[in-house]
Amino acid sequence: MKLIRLFIITTTVFLTACASSEKPHYILTDSELHQYEGGDKLNYNVLSLLNNAEFTGILSYNFESTTLLTPNNNTLDTLLRKTEVIGDINFIFATPYFTQSENGDLTLQAYSESGQTYWIAENDDSETGEIFYTSPLSDLTGQITINQILHACDNSSCDESGSTNIRLTALGVETIETEYAKFDAYKFALEWTADIHVNDETATIKNYSLIGFQWLYPALGMVKFDYTLDSSSLNTQFGSNSLFGTLSNTNINIPATNKKTP
Repeated sequence: MKLIRLFIITTTVFLTACASSEKPHYILTDSELHQYEGGDKLNYNVLSLLNNAEFTGILSYNFESTTLLTPNNNTLDTLLRKTEVIGDINFIFATPYFTQSENGDLTLQAYSESGQTYWIAENDDSETGEIFYTSPLSDLTGQITINQILHACDNSSCDESGSTNIRLTALGVETIETEYAKFDAYKFALEWTADIHVNDETATIKNYSLIGFQWLYPALGMVKFDYTLDSSSLNTQFGSNSLFGTLSNTNINIPATNKKTP
């Protein structure tokens, strides 16, 4: 609640010249998650609370299409979701690789860390990875839990190199307002950790933890988030980092039929 109050106090950071105009309101017409493609981009205005000080910036999610060699020496077409940050905010997390089914199921396959790929499945079976978001989103009424060992693989073998744990809980539908628009969005509680044993001469262990809430609008994906973020990669003087962000712009088109009419 403290972070939300701070966000209200500092709303002038996020106001634009046309803030007085009414924002469009997008309703739920279809709950299948957007089919991401390489080049898709989502930008968020972010307020960060760190050591009782406020910071602002922009966080960008950029999707890139890429092909990976799986642990079983087959190829897998994946989406790399890269995070870019502009401003004074800190957002550090291992970079995830996803695949997506025809109906939009978003499956976590691996992480990229320090130039190495860490798979959550040691063998390339018919179904690899773990479903992160089930699509249609309206079908996700309970909880998805993932507890998996991570593997770093070379041409001859795969070695256990950490673990990842995810708990995703559906909390229903809320109408929210972002910099971009109003949305009828699905709210989820998220607990996401990744502990990675970096395969280098230093044998570094990198720990990442993201706990909080996400709001998803199916035709776009995440449109709002409220996180507490921890990472061993952060300077220890910072500790926990609280972030609140809302969608500011995107190059993904929303169908005209989704816009609420007066």
